[in-house]
Amino acid sequence: MDVQRKGATSSKGCCCKGVNLMDKRWAILPATWIVSILLIQIIGAFLAPDHSEIPDSCPENSRNCHHVVVMMKGGPEDVNQNVMDWIDSEPRTVLITGENHTSHSVFRTPGLFFPDDFFVETKCENGQSWVEIHSESRIGWGDYGTNQDRVERLLEHLDSSEMSEHRC
Repeated sequence: MDVQRKGATSSKGCCCKGVNLMDKRWAILPATWIVSILLIQIIGAFLAPDHSEIPDSCPENSRNCHHVVVMMKGGPEDVNQNVMDWIDSEPRTVLITGENHTSHSVFRTPGLFFPDDFFVETKCENGQSWVEIHSESRIGWGDYGTNQDRVERLLEHLDSSEMSEHRC
């Protein structure tokens, strides 16, 4: 006589603390997460900018972009070095280009790794150093303030960094 208790499995399956591993429903969430990440990366690759020049401004009515131009106290070389140090210290970030006082990086958000393009240019105009920063999501219509927070974190880093009083 073959008697089974409630919650027990037959010899065809296995049981681990009441979870029947033969029931594949437990794998739906991780599989969905992995497929979502793959789709985001594929779509993000197609939407990547075809150049690494800083955009002039954010698209009209954009809720996933932040663009600022700020006068800085240090010379463009110091500002650029501090920008690059900050970018290197940020998690989930890849530097695409970084030359001649301009850089293009890709930041990835936690969880689903949405790609955000981050452009910085330091320049010297009328004897003053300036930094222009542009952060924009590649995918979606809103970013819950992520790009603005990223720009503000960089500006806070630059404000707290020691730089020479070099004027250009």
